[in-house]
Amino acid sequence: MTEPTSPRAAPGMGLGALLGSHLAFVPAGAAVALYGPSLPELAARYALSSGEVGLVIGAHSAATLLGILAWALAGSRPHPGTVSGAGAITLGLGLLAVALAPSWPLTLLGAALTGAGFGGTVVGLNLWAARAYDRHRVTVLATMSAAFGVGAVAGPALVGAVGPASFNVAFSTFGLLALASGAGLAVVGARTKAPTVPPPSPLASRGRLPLMIGFMAALGLYVGTEAGIAGWLATHLVGLGRSPEAAASWTAGFWIVFTIGRAAGAPLAHRVAEQRLVPTLFAAGALTLGLSAVPGLAVAGYLLSGAALALVFPALLSWFTRTFGQPPAAVAMLFAAGSVGSALLPPGIGALVDLGGVGVIPWSLAAAATVACVLTLGLGRRVAAARAVPAPTPTA
Repeated sequence: MTEPTSPRAAPGMGLGALLGSHLAFVPAGAAVALYGPSLPELAARYALSSGEVGLVIGAHSAATLLGILAWALAGSRPHPGTVSGAGAITLGLGLLAVALAPSWPLTLLGAALTGAGFGGTVVGLNLWAARAYDRHRVTVLATMSAAFGVGAVAGPALVGAVGPASFNVAFSTFGLLALASGAGLAVVGARTKAPTVPPPSPLASRGRLPLMIGFMAALGLYVGTEAGIAGWLATHLVGLGRSPEAAASWTAGFWIVFTIGRAAGAPLAHRVAEQRLVPTLFAAGALTLGLSAVPGLAVAGYLLSGAALALVFPALLSWFTRTFGQPPAAVAMLFAAGSVGSALLPPGIGALVDLGGVGVIPWSLAAAATVACVLTLGLGRRVAAARAVPAPTPTA
């Protein structure tokens, strides 16, 4: 017996799957947001420099590539719920490993396991929704991303409530939630029929590799910027004189604004073309992060950056799938590029902090958003020009 399908859902994602996917995004969002407010405690506990403690974010992000690779190798044979459920279970085990790790090497190992599960969960659920929906694709992706934001809010808030020294409580809580949601998705996968994979778009068949690389670079810059804000906001505010508890609370505040921006901005994403929306959001992000460099306005700048950047990911993903279709290899490369960005940018900022102090944090983030703005403006023109070129006529 198969799961009843919601009247608003396209074939392949019923109401239960839609709800389960949103639930799984909560611990996924918490996973990336928990590191930031925990960094000062980890640095003190293991006597680490800023560059060294930033490796925990890098380990998570680098291992995300393994999760994406596992999803790509699985292809369309297993049901998306089965693959995503396995990813969520791995995510939960990793979070529990970080919570219980007695040493820094084991903490890094737990972060890597978390990242591997995160990769399989996020890419699997996003592409599942993109296949199941067409006209309301950006809206559904935005609400799923808002669920991600709920976890990203709740994670730092829980760290702030129990105190950074007890960050393991927060990791354990969301680890158990990930295990439960993963089991639910696996059950959905066993009971429902997998959605069909649509054919590639004409652009993909014309070998538009430079365009794909451009999208990959844009997503890498975005994910790196998001991870950089989540990872280094607390450190920047502590360097400006805020307490670790207050800094953790403001990290949660960033994610609150971020989540509200995704949920409230979903109707906007449905009405504005992605090629215009994405560069505008990057420009707004660059301006607000530049505002964060002013000590008295740092908190306001970070909060506004959450609103500015909230819709970038769902809009960019929708833009990519409308341009190239949904070939698994191309989507895997896109998400892998995002993982590379989050693996390189936060540790890179940590190295700059060791050289120039916490004041380099907002400027580094603003620079990344500026480059992404320029890049996506160029992508918009290139995609429009490529669409204007007629497809080659097959020869006998």
